[in-house]
Amino acid sequence: MIPLYFIASGNGKECQTTDSEVDHNLICGPVRKKGKVNPNQPAASTSNDLVNNLSGSAERADNAIKIDELPNEMLLEILKNLSKGDLSASSLVNKHWRQLTDAPELKRKRKFIISAENLRGVYELTTIEDLQYENVEIRNDFNKCGSVGHELLFKIFVHLGGDVVALKLYRTSTLSTLNNLLPKLIELDLTEDFLGDNELVDMNKFPKLKSLQLHGEFDTEMRSETLLSLTQTPGICLEKLSLIGKYFFDDSLNVLATHASSLRWLKFGIHPGAYLLVHGLKCYQDAQEKNLMLQKTFTAFTQLEVLDIRDVRNAEVTRLILNYLSEENPLHTIVLGAKIHFTLLCLMGQKWSHTLKCLELWGSAVSNCFFQQLNLMSGKLRRLVLNSAKAAPRYILHGIAPETNGTLTELKLLKSILTGESFRNLVERLSNLTALNLKELGSPITDQEMSYIFLHLKHLRHLFLKPCSTKHDIKCCRSISNLSNLQRLETLQSCFCPVIDIQILNLKAKFTELRQLHLHAC
Repeated sequence: MIPLYFIASGNGKECQTTDSEVDHNLICGPVRKKGKVNPNQPAASTSNDLVNNLSGSAERADNAIKIDELPNEMLLEILKNLSKGDLSASSLVNKHWRQLTDAPELKRKRKFIISAENLRGVYELTTIEDLQYENVEIRNDFNKCGSVGHELLFKIFVHLGGDVVALKLYRTSTLSTLNNLLPKLIELDLTEDFLGDNELVDMNKFPKLKSLQLHGEFDTEMRSETLLSLTQTPGICLEKLSLIGKYFFDDSLNVLATHASSLRWLKFGIHPGAYLLVHGLKCYQDAQEKNLMLQKTFTAFTQLEVLDIRDVRNAEVTRLILNYLSEENPLHTIVLGAKIHFTLLCLMGQKWSHTLKCLELWGSAVSNCFFQQLNLMSGKLRRLVLNSAKAAPRYILHGIAPETNGTLTELKLLKSILTGESFRNLVERLSNLTALNLKELGSPITDQEMSYIFLHLKHLRHLFLKPCSTKHDIKCCRSISNLSNLQRLETLQSCFCPVIDIQILNLKAKFTELRQLHLHAC
């Protein structure tokens, strides 16, 4: 059982939570050494009661094993399989679980955050305790600390840097301070947002680097030099790359070409002005050269599994990329941002018919031919994001679920117009959905649409709804009682109506697996 994160907002804005992060702002207070877990220590006597209360079930079979009867060694092995977010949430169950999650082999998985507020406290902690964290984020406000802050950060990473395998920061100047202190770095997330920060990043300092995110509204000569260094580091073979910027189109393609044989995950984006296929004699030669560069780069890929080019808004560039990519790539996820022609959908369906499972189409799609082709792919896709603005409901229904579709488990609809019977038909035919996101649906969500969801989608784990437009007094919405079908929900974002309904109708439902609840005003 994972504790619930409750998020409520009366102004309709979602409050953010960082359940996957360890907030070390408290370090600014008194610094003390945390207790360690003794594997032979018996579990706290009250923790089973707490777990049972959280799960809503105090009754159990006589031969069932209490969780506290498991030795700590076994509990630690179980907790090792949790994600970073679930591990952080588990630490809030009770004191004993907190001690377990503070064990060195688990604690190092959680994200350690350094900011301007806690910088000195973190430094003091490193002088009295051997901190071991694999995942570190240095917040953007750190740079307010100036040269003194960089000096403290250097001292912190003298102790901490040898264990860090994943690092997220916002300034190249911060990274240059730590260049020689990160021998095990595998994942680097560099989101630069300061135009005047012209520090060169020497990638040769990170020979084990496998994942790099380099993006933001920055395009300086130093960025060009940084990209150049990625083409001159023979020891680095990137497997995951996110490269998004305004210009330096040629430099970006050179990086892709250098790592094409090893890349499995690619997110690539360029400014619309960086590449223009325009008519006219003056630009013809330049356009041909860029075409050849695209061809040389993307034909070199052979192992790509995830392609995210939602930030390539040029439809022609999108077409060329998909055309040049070989069917040899085992692509299972494609994310597009440009408005695409149905022929491009045909191309994807033909090239990766045996591997494609997830398709995100953020550009609008309205033609009948488009939905006819989507229909041919509907029985193979497990995840679909679709922007179907202005499309007739019958087209949407025909494209996604012409009949019962038991394969699709995740669906997000953008700007789609679905109400009444068409909405009912859709959810009725997608009975195996585990995630449904209608936050940006083009039509209103009423008590009728909610009742269809609660009645037919009994396998939902994650549900995101826009604030409803209830047509009737909430006390009259008896069909909402089907909300009890969704007792296995883990995430719910909606207006207050479903929660109020539970109270009004005196439902006995217990949402034992709910971890995050986001509530908005109607």
